[in-house]
This record gives sequence, C-alpha cells and structure tokens, in this order.
Amino acid sequence: MENIQFSSKIRIEHVPVNWIPKIELFYPDLPGFPIMYVHTLYNGNRLYGFPVTFSITHYYEDNQTCDIEFLFLCNKNLESETEFKNIIKKELANRIGILDAFTKQLLLDSCRKEKYREFLGNLYDICSNLYGSKLPYGKFYEEIYSIVRFVSAFLPKTGRQSEMRMLYNFLSIFGEKITVDNRILPQWSFIEYYLLPTLDDILTNNIEIFPKFNQLYQSINKIWKIEYKNTVTIESVTFKSLVKAWDKNKNNLIQNKLLNLESDINNDFSSNDTYQIERLVDAFNRHPWRACYFIWSICTIRDTNYNEWSKEFFEKFYNKANKIKGCSEKVVACFLQQGFANYEVIPIDTWIKTFYEYALGIDSKEELFESFDNLGKLERLIWLVSQANKTNIKEYMNLLWCQRYGTNGNKNFRGINPLSCYECKLHNFCCGYEKIKNQNMLLTHNNIEDCRTLAVSRNCQFICKLENNIPKTIYKRDRFEDYYLIDEFSGYLLKREHSLDIGDNLIITVNEFINLLPEFQYTG
Repeated sequence: MENIQFSSKIRIEHVPVNWIPKIELFYPDLPGFPIMYVHTLYNGNRLYGFPVTFSITHYYEDNQTCDIEFLFLCNKNLESETEFKNIIKKELANRIGILDAFTKQLLLDSCRKEKYREFLGNLYDICSNLYGSKLPYGKFYEEIYSIVRFVSAFLPKTGRQSEMRMLYNFLSIFGEKITVDNRILPQWSFIEYYLLPTLDDILTNNIEIFPKFNQLYQSINKIWKIEYKNTVTIESVTFKSLVKAWDKNKNNLIQNKLLNLESDINNDFSSNDTYQIERLVDAFNRHPWRACYFIWSICTIRDTNYNEWSKEFFEKFYNKANKIKGCSEKVVACFLQQGFANYEVIPIDTWIKTFYEYALGIDSKEELFESFDNLGKLERLIWLVSQANKTNIKEYMNLLWCQRYGTNGNKNFRGINPLSCYECKLHNFCCGYEKIKNQNMLLTHNNIEDCRTLAVSRNCQFICKLENNIPKTIYKRDRFEDYYLIDEFSGYLLKREHSLDIGDNLIITVNEFINLLPEFQYTG
C-alpha cells in the first residue's frame, strides 16, 4: 500500500453555517485517529486518505451558507489529477451530508397522510434554528467502515466513548497501517490511519492485499460454515442464521465453543482461528454478540446486494430479523442508512419508537412504513431533535416532553399526558395529543387510592395530583383499571402562576385542563 504523501485543499460550497460545529475530524480522546475516513476505487485506482483541518473561506450574502476548505492528506496527488480530486470532493461532501441534504419541502412531500405535515413542518422549523434551512443526509461512512462503526454502537457501555474506542480497536488490529510520509508531511506523521478493504474488494474477493483483515476473514468464513447453518428466507433471499446464539461471556465462548471447534477433527478450525475470533471479540470490548453481528453483516454481503434493498424488502427483513440468530436488525438498518445511503431505511430504537408512538400517534412499525416515504431522512430529523432533547438544549426545552423519562429510576416515559403535552408548544399540531385531548382526567388534592373509584366510574384516563393547587404529578390508567405514576417531573417546572383555583375531585377533559393554564414558557 502507498504511503500518505500528498496534501490538497478541497472546497465544499454552500454549506449551512449552522453545520460547522457538527463537522468532526477527530475524536478528542483519540487525537491521532482521523474519523472522517475515505477509501474508494476509481478506474482501477485506489484512493484513500483523510482531512486534518478545515476552514471557512467564504460567506454568502445571506450569511446562512459558506464555503469550507478541507486540507486532505492522500496517497495520490490530487492536484495533478482533476478526476481524482472530484472523486474525493464527492466523498467529503457525502461525509458532511451536503450532497443529499434535504429540505422542509421534501419532508412534507414524504408524508403520505396529510395529518402529519403540520406537526413535522413546525418541528422542522424549530430544528432549523440550530441546523439551518437544510438538514444533512448522505453516505456518512464508507460501506465496510460503516459496518464496524455500527456494530461498535450496539449497547456501548459508556456511550459514544465506547463506540469510538471499539472503532479504533478494530481498525488498529485488523486494518493495514498506512504511514504518513515523515519526509514530505512531517507535521502530520503522528496520525494513525488504518485501511480496510472496500465493498468491491470483498465482492471480488480481493482481500489478500489486506493481510491482517484477510486472516480474520478466513477465520470468520470457517465460523460462517460451521455455526451459521440455519436459514431464514425473505422473498427470494436466504439468510444464514446461527444454530444457537453465542454466550455473552467471552471466556465461556472460548471454552465451550471455540476450543471445541478446534478439537473437532471434522472441522477445519485451528488455534489461529480461535485466536482471530478472540481478537475480534476483544476489539468489540469483549462482547461476543457484537462479533456475531460483524460476522453476519460481512458474510451476508455475498448473499444479497445491500445497495438494492427496497423499502418493502427492508420492512419484511425488519419484521423477520428476530428469527435470524447472530444478526442485529438495528445494526443492519444503521449501516444501510448511513453507509449505503439508503433513504428508505430507518433504524428503530427507543427514540424512534417513542417519537412515532407519542408524537405521531402511530401504533406499529407497519403503520410507520405505510405513512411515510424517505424514512431515512425522517429519522435524521428525529435523531437531531432527540439528541438535542437528551442534552437539554434550551431551544428544545418546551417540546417533546413525551420522549423523556417521567419517574425516578427511568422506569416510565412520560408519554402523551396532560402535563407533558401542556409543556410542549407543538401539542396543537400533534397527532398523539389529538388522541387524548377529549379524554377525561381528574384533578385532586387527595390520595390517589381515595379517588380511584370515582376516576374509574367517570372513565378518567388520567389523575392529576395537585399541591397547593399547582399540578404536580400525573397518574395513568392501566388495563386493570388501576392508576400508576407516569410523570413526577413535569410539575417541577410549574410555579405559582400555574395555580388552579378549584375544589377537590374536578373532572374535566385534557384539553379543558390545558386551556385553564397560561401558555407555558420554559424559564430554566
């Protein structure tokens, strides 16, 4: 492999200024490890490298967009090859999401049902205050790199820090070390850059030029033949499945699985194969299931073209993936969306599920798929809002309280309830709120048990407990006609001006309750 010998300035035009803080070239805890990874094949040439700095070179008249210029280090001289430079420019435009960025109009046009348009349009407007008039979308990661990236994101112990550490572990163990030439680029010679094979390399079995990855690849192919013997067919595609899920404990896996395979004369499985699989498990923070997900994702490349997955096929896969042992449908959805740039793929995690159930009032994944096109782009809006919500950014402190936990111990989400909806400025456009606004609720100063019978008899879905006439906690009715605490935090934000001059055990609708209160303003 060629060293990194050349530097080139590459300009990306009309980037929203709001995006600048989101552009990451390095992770602070791994200062020598570039995370904007580029590796592509073009007309028989292998191009690879990474940006090390970027700067704003021009603001446009509206001051909403700018040109940015990356300093890109590469194995090829981009200044002497215009076509090469254009290829790298396209890759960088993809990495920051500008190549296929989407607008509010595209989002609205993606709604198959009119009732979602107003809510999502207003949410987009709020999001644009932080991210500009366009939201990023595209091929954020190279395909094989994206598989490693999202396997690392499966249940990370300490969040993003764990994800990045696992990504680095994998690349430094199984990637080919590419040196930055100290004679030509001495100031950047401290950079650690590791190269993985491309998707085309794996499809054409051109792995031998990557010796470290090739050793792993040979071992996981043996595991694939021995362990993944079951099959699950979706349409005309047959997916391999583990006969039995691997133990979550690394030592148990080695003793009870790998060493047994090694000692079985019917298997072509050696001590070196055990070593390679053990290193794979170690790279993913000693979690055998992550190793399984990587093996499945890489080996399945030979059975199906990820680039050709339609929305309909992905939905069928997602609904049936729980029958495929050794596969994580969320990992697959993430790399299809962000590594293969499939805009009809949506990874359904806690944030997506709470958003479509509460804010959109959608009851199932099937209904979600039927209600929207461009699901991958919808997910980007949800993700940006949810992350801001998670970190308590002030701009988002008066919306989507339904997505936040509402009880000590993080046992219950607040969901759609009278207080969380009151404190959300989007409730008048919200399909979830539409479902509860005419339901009865009981307002009381008394113990919940003392008024439960009355609440049930008057078909109250909620009980709101008052303290000094200020709404403080919300209890929700379950299917056993009992009431459980769902929100003990929203009431902390209410003060004297939210006091209600009412008697005990008042029964009104949720909408009437909200109209009794002054318009909510979050004051911090």
